[in-house]
Amino acid sequence: MIRLKPIAEKAKSGFKLLRERYAEEHADEIAEYNKAVRYLKANQMIESGNLIQDDRDSYSRRRNVLLKEIAQTDDKLRAADLDPEIIRTIRYQVEKVTEAGGIPEKKESVIGRLEHLKAEGDKEKQERQIQGNRVLK
Repeated sequence: MIRLKPIAEKAKSGFKLLRERYAEEHADEIAEYNKAVRYLKANQMIESGNLIQDDRDSYSRRRNVLLKEIAQTDDKLRAADLDPEIIRTIRYQVEKVTEAGGIPEKKESVIGRLEHLKAEGDKEKQERQIQGNRVLK
């Protein structure tokens, strides 16, 4: 905005024909400057065409505080050996799985199933032995 201010001011001064020609040559810069002024006015960061210095300083201080917080958080993540890229990938995969069909069912391990089948087989074997003993008696 600061670099565009002289162009916008020059477009307002001089004879009408010169002003119009200058405004045509620098239409993009003037439009960008006016857009910046509208944004600053809408966010109450400008007062009668001039930046409010106190607000600018407070925004600068707030920005520095936020940058320090980001650095501290990043240090904590690195200390915990958690790479933000890995966390993003994990979140993406979890969301992808849950969107596909809800929460996946917990499946019993193969070893657990084998043990379960073996126990059932042992029970059946014992029952057959008991029935066989009854028949022989």
